[in-house]
Amino acid sequence: MKELLLYRHAKAEKSLPGEGDRARHLAPTGEFQARAMGKMLREASALPDLVLSSDALRAVETATITLRESGCGAPMQSSSTLYDAEPDDYEAELRSIEGGADRIMLVGHNPAMEEFAGRLLKRRVEMKTANLVRFSLDIAGWNSFGPDTDAKLIAMMVPEIPES
Repeated sequence: MKELLLYRHAKAEKSLPGEGDRARHLAPTGEFQARAMGKMLREASALPDLVLSSDALRAVETATITLRESGCGAPMQSSSTLYDAEPDDYEAELRSIEGGADRIMLVGHNPAMEEFAGRLLKRRVEMKTANLVRFSLDIAGWNSFGPDTDAKLIAMMVPEIPES
């Protein structure tokens, strides 16, 4: 059995003039969301063994803050493939994982994140910023992950944001 954490990046700032979309930082709300998710993962004993993140700054910042807040020392790899990805790209990235990581956190973007979660659940899924969907997968190794993988929903995690 393996576990997959699909995590949409936290709330980001708007692009500044002359900067591309990849260079967007987290907004203060996004930083709060990422810290809150780190606490939630620690409390749920759901810390990843490995983190795969889009190379967009907001995704890397989301993963970094979440890991730091959770106290998790898992290695993180960023990938340009996960930036403008399709669900098939997420699938291929997971199949390429070697080693003994049992719980993987994949940090990415919509619409692919929602589509991939929906594909696994076989129903429509809405993932707002900083939402995480946790799955149990009936596979022995990541190389056997595919469209027919039996995925069971463990939890949909949404960080609470204080009202202003």
